[in-house]
Amino acid sequence: MERRAARARTYSMAPKLSQRNERRLAQIREAVAWKPGKKKQRAYEIWSDKKFKVELRKPGKEVLREGENHNPHDMRPVVTLRDDSDPIKDATFKQLFKELAKCKDKKVARALGRILVRMAEMSDHVDEKKGKWRYSPPEKEVITVAKAIPELHDVSLEAFLHYLDAIAWNEDVKYNREKEGKLKVTSSGRPNNVMTLVHVVAAIMGKIPCEEVMGELIARKGIAPLSKSRAQEIFG
Repeated sequence: MERRAARARTYSMAPKLSQRNERRLAQIREAVAWKPGKKKQRAYEIWSDKKFKVELRKPGKEVLREGENHNPHDMRPVVTLRDDSDPIKDATFKQLFKELAKCKDKKVARALGRILVRMAEMSDHVDEKKGKWRYSPPEKEVITVAKAIPELHDVSLEAFLHYLDAIAWNEDVKYNREKEGKLKVTSSGRPNNVMTLVHVVAAIMGKIPCEEVMGELIARKGIAPLSKSRAQEIFG
């Protein structure tokens, strides 16, 4: 009860930019340090409950690519049943958009949008052990969405959210690499990835024309992040 009360008091407080970047950097360093499997992917569990678990597996397929498309630390985010190693299914942006489109009710969509905005900013990540930041979605909004849509992507809503967070974590690792001995984070990675999903939710709510999202997705080759100012206007 004490933990819930504490979270309720601090719910509206998003981390400062410097704090958010430190959390992202900590996750990148943690994942880069994980050793990849040699003959098969090595799994690193980042969340589980009684039925599902979410893992990041190394190496990912982009490790095998050559030239500019080579990503040495790419991973494969997966969601599986608790006692099974086979992924339920991988998700493309197209599949994720299809899942988000199930949020027809504006109240539900607004709650989901708020969850995703906070995921992009790592507002609900907690330091579980010496710089190991893990996602802990906001209970109030999760309850609101789960009552209307208990499952997305063939898994529970909570498992789906942790899966999205794993994808965002991997995007950070792929697009924020060490240069000249220094590791810095930019809008590439987690922010662009998750705020693209927020943009889609805003369009589903009718707050933004669908053609605006589609046009930006084409122009920016698969990403269309909603700005923080517009997100604040729409989702509060």
